[in-house]
Amino acid sequence: MEDDGLFKHEISDEWIEESPSYFIKVDSKLAGFVLLSAGDGGDRHTKWSINEFFIMPKYRRSGIGKYVYFKVLDEYKGDWQVVFHPKNKAASHFWANATDEYTNGNYEYVKSHSHRDYVYCDGSQADVIYFDNF
Repeated sequence: MEDDGLFKHEISDEWIEESPSYFIKVDSKLAGFVLLSAGDGGDRHTKWSINEFFIMPKYRRSGIGKYVYFKVLDEYKGDWQVVFHPKNKAASHFWANATDEYTNGNYEYVKSHSHRDYVYCDGSQADVIYFDNF
């Protein structure tokens, strides 16, 4: 999020219309959003992927992110992947802990995934968590 409060990221209307997307509200106030995609471009086929997951800073560490994550997982069953930047320690901690709790430890955490689709602008290779929730 920028200093002006806007989230500056190119997201096409077509993509939002074709993929599940949700605004997260707390007491009728916008607290974040979730954008999913069906399938992926990686080396493993998964049915679902979280493309964007954002909780505004004032709502972080309140349990809202985990609550929303679990609700999304309850709604969409299948093989999942969650991809995130390895230098984002808060994201690494959140995804690993929340996924561990939801799956009772039945997931795979791949650090520095070497697939070409999982490379960030700074050259970092993404960390990826794989699991299913059938």
